[in-house]
This record gives sequence, structure tokens and C-alpha cells, in this order.
Amino acid sequence: MESVLSISFNKNRTYVVQAQYAPKGLHVTHIDVIRDPIDVSTDAVVECEGAFALLQTLTELPSKPHHVYITLPTDVMMIHTMPAVPFTSADEVRDMVTLEIIQHAPEKNLDDYAAEFYTLTPRLDGSEIIVAVLTERTAIERVQKLLTPAGLQLTSTIARQFAAHASFRYNYPEWSTKAIAVFGITDNHIETSVLNRGELSYYNSVPFAHSGSISDICDSEIEKILSAYAPFLDGCFLYGDDVTKEILTAVQLRLAGLLPSIERLNGFRMTTTSLDSRHKEYCTRMAHVYVPGTGAVIPQFHKPTYILDSAVGV
Repeated sequence: MESVLSISFNKNRTYVVQAQYAPKGLHVTHIDVIRDPIDVSTDAVVECEGAFALLQTLTELPSKPHHVYITLPTDVMMIHTMPAVPFTSADEVRDMVTLEIIQHAPEKNLDDYAAEFYTLTPRLDGSEIIVAVLTERTAIERVQKLLTPAGLQLTSTIARQFAAHASFRYNYPEWSTKAIAVFGITDNHIETSVLNRGELSYYNSVPFAHSGSISDICDSEIEKILSAYAPFLDGCFLYGDDVTKEILTAVQLRLAGLLPSIERLNGFRMTTTSLDSRHKEYCTRMAHVYVPGTGAVIPQFHKPTYILDSAVGV
């Protein structure tokens, strides 16, 4: 069976999932967490304590993975929405990306990023939006430097929220024909998206300074979605480092009048495993944190409309 590995880089912690594609579905063979920060936004990352801990984890895997997938923190990616316009040439796509970079990161230029574009389903007024996913090339290169001592090659970089979509689709097949919102709450950002019958209908990212504002932001996002992007939602799911029991309860209370179902997203719900009882118990408690990790090793179903350069290994 083919072995696959995902590494989910967050600002404070890094999560590792190794799995196999078994006849009955995704079979988790190994999980780990690196509690020392691994800051892929700086060249010094290869010398940090987290990098050494990651290398030890990678050299002690049960088997050598055939493919390695990663998700990156928001500070080395730009994900923005903009009105959809028909492009007649690659130069027009480059011009649009350049304008986005000038607006949001003027110290950077087009050559600093790999870029992919995804078209959303039409808004309620019929207008169309696209999502631009820009990944810093230097961050990808730094990750490869972390992998090389373990003899591993990066296969692909996946946007964290898109990996969460793949995890949701796999783990909740009974929701495949419904309209749902997904809140990714990690690294003091709330990424919000909507899947309507599996199609991407909305994306936004909002920073927050303190946890007390999370339920307010979620409420504002749902109100905006229902007013302009989707006539109704069947429910929403939350995942991420910052989703505590208290946060989940606060969001449930705040959105109870708007949505019939508000749940924690379980990234292991439909997987099988050979992990021991201690690790199984850990997975039960931390299932909402490993959502991007399980999603990254599942074939992605969002297909880019335009690609300047995929965020694959160097």
C-alpha cells in the first residue's frame, strides 16, 4: 500500500500524519506533534529546535512515504478574493497577481510566489468571484531543506482551508449534497469558506486579537454569507488549534438562531488506524486539530481555473 505523509505547519506547532490508502479507505499509521515553533518565514528555520525535532520524527517514521504534502501558515501565503474577469492571456493573469502583491505585500514581486486561481460559484446576484492562492517560493524552499536530511522530497503544498475541505468531504459523506460553512480557527486567524454540494462558494480570512471576538466574527461571516452568497446553510463545522471547548460553545450559542447544526470537525471520523490505545485517545481529543493533516493526504477536489505556477516541491 502506498504511504503518504502530511506536515501541517502552524505558527506554534507542527502536526504530522502518515497514512496509507487501504482497501477500506484512509488508514492512519502514525501521528506526531512538534511543540517547538518551526517558522518557515525565515531562513533561520533550519537551525531551530523545532526543525531538529521534526527531523527526528521524520527519520523514525514506520516507513518511508511515497509522497509528502504540506500546509503552511497564513504569514507565508496570500489568499484573496476578487471579481472574476475573463483572461485572454497569461500576461493578464500575471498583471492581476502583480496588482494584488503591490496592494498587500509591496516589498514582494511576482517571482516571489507560486499562484493558483479558483472560481467560486456565482453569488446570489449572479456575479462571480475568484480566489487567488499565492504561496511564497522561499517558504517552499525552506520546507524542502527541512525534508532533505530525512531523504524526503516535497510533493505538493496545499492551502490549509482547501485541505480541510478534502478532509470534510471524506469524513462526512452524508453532507456531500448540503450547504455548509467551514471555520478554520488557527494562528489568530479565522478562515471561513462555504461548500455548496461540494462546490466552493465563499472564502474569507479575518484576523483576531483575542478569543473573545471569535464568536462575533463567525456571526458576521454567516450573516454576510446568507445575504450575498448562499440562500441557506445546513450547518457549520469548526477546526483548528484555537477551537477549544469554550470557543465551540460560544460559537454554538451565538449561531444557534442562524444554523441548525454547529459541530467540531473530526479529521479522523472515517479513517481506520493501527495506532495504540494512547494515541487513539489523543486522536479523539485532537481530531479537530489534525483536519488539514488528514485532508492534505486525500486527493484534492478543488481544481484551479488558472495556474501561474503550482506550489509543488522545488
